[in-house]
Amino acid sequence: MAIQLTIFPEYGFSICISFRHVVADARAFLHFMKFWSYVCRTKHDVAATQDLLPLLNRDIIKDPKGLKFVFSEELWNSPIESIIKTPPKVVDKNDDKVRHAFVLRRDHVAKLKKWVSIECKSTYGLELESLHISTFVVTSALMWVCKVQSEEEANAITIANNNNNDEIYSFTFLGDCRNRPEFSIPSTYFGNCVVFRMVSLNRSKLMGEKGIVEAAISIGRKVRDFQFDAMKDFENFMSLCRGGKKLNHEKWKKSETFVYNCRVAKAWNI
Repeated sequence: MAIQLTIFPEYGFSICISFRHVVADARAFLHFMKFWSYVCRTKHDVAATQDLLPLLNRDIIKDPKGLKFVFSEELWNSPIESIIKTPPKVVDKNDDKVRHAFVLRRDHVAKLKKWVSIECKSTYGLELESLHISTFVVTSALMWVCKVQSEEEANAITIANNNNNDEIYSFTFLGDCRNRPEFSIPSTYFGNCVVFRMVSLNRSKLMGEKGIVEAAISIGRKVRDFQFDAMKDFENFMSLCRGGKKLNHEKWKKSETFVYNCRVAKAWNI
């Protein structure tokens, strides 16, 4: 991480920051910035704000599953091109693209939750107690299906010539392991403290009439898995990443537990 402060006499100042996720995740970075600005604004002694001070202590991270060795082996046996990536080439902008922001209000999300819950019970016979229908789940399902549809419409010719139209699509999201009782990692920890969760579905289900419901069920199960065991099957994550078609979305929004990729009117609990 590099920080450059430029002062413009009689006008103000600007702060330029270069940040790599190898140092820490987004939550750690934002906490650092908020703490820095708080100390500067209030002129408090850092010693008096110990509860807010970013914690840089790698010794508190435990590795009961030996993931360090597993990931080291994966990297050692991976092709060098998959580890060291060259910068992408600069290409001309496409003039036929349109960018638009869709805002989901609270009433929109409430209707989406209700519809998904009804479909899960009437179509799949699933009881609500066995499901995890949250704002994160239903909005992620909606965005995932919409993105797949828009990409397929943009590449209609390629898809029409493809004999394997039931390929596997994958959706990934991040779960924050801070403040979980099994890890005892405080919210002020400065470092990487997130785990990936991957949801995979065949194209036929994702693009079917009940695609959003299928996506919501699958994402909800992964969220519930994370809540019961944050590190479940995480030793296989790098291998899973090599298969399927990953669809990472636009800008992710931060909640207390998950980082997610939908623009909503305000952040709700998962």
